[in-house]
Amino acid sequence: MNQTSTWKELVEGCANGNRAAQMETYRRVWRDIYPAVWRIVRDKSQAEDIMQESIIKGFELLGTLQKAETYPAWQRRLAVNDALMWWRKRSPQPTILSPDEIQVEESSNDENYDWNSIERELNNLPEGYRMVIQLHALEQMKHEEIATMLQISASTVRSQYSRGLALLRTQLDERKVRTYH
Repeated sequence: MNQTSTWKELVEGCANGNRAAQMETYRRVWRDIYPAVWRIVRDKSQAEDIMQESIIKGFELLGTLQKAETYPAWQRRLAVNDALMWWRKRSPQPTILSPDEIQVEESSNDENYDWNSIERELNNLPEGYRMVIQLHALEQMKHEEIATMLQISASTVRSQYSRGLALLRTQLDERKVRTYH
């Protein structure tokens, strides 16, 4: 197997236990999936462990994959789910604030922010807001899916997402003001 192998060839090779296919598959998906896992667990060593275990589990579950071309997205979902399960075990009662627990001012500033600023401020959000924003905006999970994963209602997810974005926008605006003074 090599860099020009198709996903169909790689998946078939992995299903047949071909080590070269497994290594090439691992190499291809690692760089795209690892950042998503790291953003959830926020620990390099743990993220690497989850990635390895998830990819091995993916190889074992290849019989459930319907289309080989969807393997990268399918494997990403497995890894994100594994990271979320780890997160839930570590923090069985996620700290998700109710709408009444935080006052957020809506910002009318629609300026674009650089990714480093956004990521820095995202990490400063309350854990529940951060997790919901990451899963919906970055992992493109639906609110209902997030609700199931976090064991909360979909309306709470929508509220946390909205309020988290508003708080993030406020923090970015405040950071911009501090930078200019």
